[in-house]
Amino acid sequence: MQPVDSSQNKLGLTDLLGIVNQSSDTGLDLRNFIFKTVMMASRPDVEFMNLGNTVFLIVDGGNRVGNLVAYNADTADNFTQNFEKALNAAYMLGFDEVFTDFNQEVLPFYNEFLDDYNVEGSGSEIQELDDGTYRAVIRLGPDREGER
Repeated sequence: MQPVDSSQNKLGLTDLLGIVNQSSDTGLDLRNFIFKTVMMASRPDVEFMNLGNTVFLIVDGGNRVGNLVAYNADTADNFTQNFEKALNAAYMLGFDEVFTDFNQEVLPFYNEFLDDYNVEGSGSEIQELDDGTYRAVIRLGPDREGER
């Protein structure tokens, strides 16, 4: 499935998740994928953002650390902008660090993006996991005291 440029056509949530489900190996039919995503987004420990044609979910892991999940149906350029906005929003929501898991196919994107991500107090590390996927750990800014 082709990405949809959100500057020309902003998708509704159902259409966006339909594209993500078709282009990813979720192992779920569309109805169950949408149900799972909506149930996850409605949890009290999850922050939901819909930026462009990308949905971001941040699961609060405590200690100001979040697990950032991105469901993208947007173009690469727009996703880059959406991702930066999501990271800035995550910091404003009280997260000091997020991590996101991804496959090798998008490793070049994360390497380039994180090399260019220059927010005061930020930093990042990419780790290869045992299953061959990758995890980016991103410090969003200066650490803060207490719970978010």
